[in-house]
Amino acid sequence: MELKTYFAQERNGDVMPDAVCYLYQRGSETLVNGLQDSRGLALPNPFMADDKGLIQFAAPNGIYDLRVVKGARDYRIASQLNDLTEAIAEAAAQANRAGQEADRSEAAVAEADKFQQAGAGAVMRSLKNKARELVSPLDYGAQGNGSANDTAAFTALEAEFRHRTVDLGGLTYRVESHFSGNIYINGCLKIGTTTYRKGVAETPAGALQQDFSANVGLRYDIQAVNGSLTSRGAQAFALDERNRHLFLLEGDRINRYPMDGDDLVSPIDASSAGGTALGHQGLAVEYIPGDIRLWSTSSVGGRYAARFQYVPDLPITVSDVYELFDGNNVFANSTSCSPAISTCGRFLLAHGTRYGTYITVVRVFDLERMIAQGPGDHTNNWLYEWETQGLVDANNPLQGLACDGSNVYCMAGGTGFGATVNKRMHVFTITGQLISKDSNVTIGRANALLDATGTRWEPEGLAVAHTSGGGLTLMVGILSGDPSNRRFRIYGCGLSKPLLATALDLVGNHKARIVSTTAVGRDFLAARGRNDLNSGSGTNWYGKNDPVQPGGLADFTGNLTRRVTTETGTTLFKADNGVAVLQTDGPASGQHVQFFRNGTQYGAVNVSTVDIGLHALNGAAVRFATAGVGQLTGTTRWMVENAGSLLPFADAAYNVGRPDLRIGTYYGSTSSISTSDQTMKDEIQDIDDLVLDAWAKVQYQKYKFMDALQRKGDGARWHIGVIAQRVKSAFEGTDLDPFEYGLLCHDIWEDQYEPVMAYRTVDKQVDVEVNGEIVSGITKVQEEYDTGALRLVVKAGERYGIRYEEALCLEAALTRRTINRAERHNHAQLSELKARIAAIEGRVI
Repeated sequence: MELKTYFAQERNGDVMPDAVCYLYQRGSETLVNGLQDSRGLALPNPFMADDKGLIQFAAPNGIYDLRVVKGARDYRIASQLNDLTEAIAEAAAQANRAGQEADRSEAAVAEADKFQQAGAGAVMRSLKNKARELVSPLDYGAQGNGSANDTAAFTALEAEFRHRTVDLGGLTYRVESHFSGNIYINGCLKIGTTTYRKGVAETPAGALQQDFSANVGLRYDIQAVNGSLTSRGAQAFALDERNRHLFLLEGDRINRYPMDGDDLVSPIDASSAGGTALGHQGLAVEYIPGDIRLWSTSSVGGRYAARFQYVPDLPITVSDVYELFDGNNVFANSTSCSPAISTCGRFLLAHGTRYGTYITVVRVFDLERMIAQGPGDHTNNWLYEWETQGLVDANNPLQGLACDGSNVYCMAGGTGFGATVNKRMHVFTITGQLISKDSNVTIGRANALLDATGTRWEPEGLAVAHTSGGGLTLMVGILSGDPSNRRFRIYGCGLSKPLLATALDLVGNHKARIVSTTAVGRDFLAARGRNDLNSGSGTNWYGKNDPVQPGGLADFTGNLTRRVTTETGTTLFKADNGVAVLQTDGPASGQHVQFFRNGTQYGAVNVSTVDIGLHALNGAAVRFATAGVGQLTGTTRWMVENAGSLLPFADAAYNVGRPDLRIGTYYGSTSSISTSDQTMKDEIQDIDDLVLDAWAKVQYQKYKFMDALQRKGDGARWHIGVIAQRVKSAFEGTDLDPFEYGLLCHDIWEDQYEPVMAYRTVDKQVDVEVNGEIVSGITKVQEEYDTGALRLVVKAGERYGIRYEEALCLEAALTRRTINRAERHNHAQLSELKARIAAIEGRVI
């Protein structure tokens, strides 16, 4: 069972403490059974968020609807509790067994689709579609509640990961400054009192210049005859590649044409005029089982999208209206949202204009989740939100939006000719990073100049279509001509060079073909699935223009990158559970791993059956460094210098052992040397007689250590010394505080525990839709889990000790005082005896 974490949030991003949560079966009101909390205990359904708005639950694998309710706020989130694992691998394996590989390229991809770790017990696994390394500021201690300071977590994250796409999970993080080392999406950064909704990081300088007009071919030419085009002309088009139809939006009606024609004179059929359901722009095709649905801007307003069924000879009617952009003067209602659907069918895209500006914002939605939740308010359900970065101005509105599943194409332009209405095209990643642009698109210009008076040249819609070679091409609609003689042409960009690589094309469970080509701004050759780094496993080779890993190579399997080699040569090895193995099968002696810097070797490791050797070479020393929690730069503590001495890296800073973990026996050829430099001592005094009187009460004893008796029994030897507690009593009996003197030591410690972890084999259900078919299967994976038990590492206790060097010095001082007193006493007695003898002798004389 996977543990899910969310925060209950208001529309403005503030958390909602103690919100009531319901987990339903997808698309129903049936509550899910078998929930658990973060400790693995049974969790009722419904349940509540905690006082910080934190929502945590675990449930059986599946797709559910999480409903969050507090006061007037009532919203739902689609929640998937499983990982895509072996489905695509099984499809590739079946294709391999069926012998469907067409050439050596197919065989190479099939071989690259396999991975086996080194070591005993390793099993063959297959690559799948999801391979993005999941990174979150929550991994580094962030709270994401909009109030706790998460700056340290973001600093730590960016020290470890750069140039990644980081999903903020819809949470709000309070930080002290912007962070731009990664692309942060689907969440908010709160700096001071200002909250920034993140859809994309800042655009890198020098985005790739792309000439979209260099390779263009005319695909469709629609003329204003036979009622096909009226004086108003066309506002958008959409391609139904499954049924081979082309739809054209013209005011209040839609015309349908055959896709396999070129010069189109008459439509197959059309909806009748007089409908009032649609707005001005945008047309997209959604595939459903056995049918299609069309999307366009709703007549309710530009912030709304309409979903409807095309019916010939009848006016367009709409019952499903989706609000995509916020009202209340946040987004203008006069600008058409122009919905578009990606070629993969996963995403719905739309654009809105911030109120009172020309700033255009693109939002990317999960289409399946939108349909499941139904019509209504979806202004907070977007996956990604980002701005078009200077594409749109007062004379050049956004006229077309299309998506191939990885890249988003945006075209802007006015209605005529001239410097103020130049046509522009920007290409973004799905998360909103600008990767290429063309500020002078001339597609359709020459033909428009020849149409009627040659005064109209206006982009009206974009679409991405499949080519016969298995790639994709960008389709651009251009409206031209006068009201009495309209022409609408659709051009294909890059017909001889598909825009996006399709590495593995599956038909049912079998591999149909392999196409390996170049994407705009992303030159790579890869064994990969539907969406780059979304799922699966394999090897990606990246070009210099790649926005995530420029010039790099990445191996990945499961859900995490295993090895990444950057353009500069840095290599990272990772294992999501188990052990990351670095194995050599070289000779028993010699160096097995070598470390070089700038061509010179400075270190090596050798492994034999009896030892492991760490070698510092070329005059290098070996340093041992540690860092505290949240710190990513270690501090050197100890060093083995090249001459062989073990040295602390700071004077008098580190200990050997501690009160609860002591050293056994020291072996040395000479005694230790203690500091006794006068310049390092203060308050130098003679030893008080009271101290010596107290020490005189201490008796030397012989004794045996209890642990020695347990190990050796009668073989335990006698030791000579003092008893620390009796030293304490002797000092206290002389009205002295024994702990003012360094010879007596006393240490106390609490019980110390560590969690008990274990591994278990679990089944994971895989259900993946491939070209309309569901590929299902079960895979077994090893999962590490916290058993909930704690292991006692160190038992609580206390221990007294004696610094014998000081005790023996005190014993020597006491002995010296005793001798001096005896000498003085003897001298006095001798003098008295001499005087008495002298007196006696005088009387005798």
